[in-house]
Amino acid sequence: MDGRPKLEVAIRFARSCDGLLVTLLDRQAQSAVDLHSISKELEAKGVDVIATEPSIDTTTPNKPPDVQHAGRHRRVRDGLT
Repeated sequence: MDGRPKLEVAIRFARSCDGLLVTLLDRQAQSAVDLHSISKELEAKGVDVIATEPSIDTTTPNKPPDVQHAGRHRRVRDGLT
């Protein structure tokens, strides 16, 4: 989580039964490895992750997509690539 002090604070502050809401999954993590690391850390604390785009909620059995693919898809859709 280099360079993301507010994310670090949010993760430290989060408690069991909390949820971390992110609007764009690729803003939470910079790579699939980073996403996995953050997700495991939050899971160990009993914190759920909810992303609005793509729609992901770790309280359901859905598995997170590759964060880089999600970002590429959004940028292509927005016409930014």
